[in-house]
Amino acid sequence: MNTGGFPEAIAVAYEGYIYAIGTYNWSDAPKNVTVSLQNLHIPLSAGYNARLDSYGSEQINLNDDILTVFNQPGESLRIIRLDKTG
Repeated sequence: MNTGGFPEAIAVAYEGYIYAIGTYNWSDAPKNVTVSLQNLHIPLSAGYNARLDSYGSEQINLNDDILTVFNQPGESLRIIRLDKTG
């Protein structure tokens, strides 16, 4: 939750180890949005590839269990898809 009580991210599980994560930027200005997979209750036992699965050209990074969407526009939602590796 951010300081206004709104979620920074939500996750939805699909078949097996496929997840969709919605990241929110509730502010007016662009910012980096960072979330922990553990906080979203996504199992860390699997490795994942992450890709932007919605409109936008933001860079994303998944390092260990931390997902970051860089410079996400203000008042926006981005969908990131996680696929199990291997």
